Amino acid sequence: MDSNQITIQSTIAADVKKVWDYYTNPLHIIKWNFATDDWQCPRAKNDMRPGGKYNERMRA
Repeated sequence: MDSNQITIQSTIAADVKKVWDYYTNPLHIIKWNFATDDWQCPRAKNDMRPGGKYNERMRA
């Protein structure tokens, strides 16, 4: 294993389609992607197509 690699595994008791939507849809990402409650994620973009890009902004 590469020493710069981190692997995280989690089990979520929910419909896989709903979980995927919440994990990949920018409208949902801005509601959960922040370190603590005093942080924000005001913007997220996600293109899941091959070669697509992911971009988000976090601020405290």
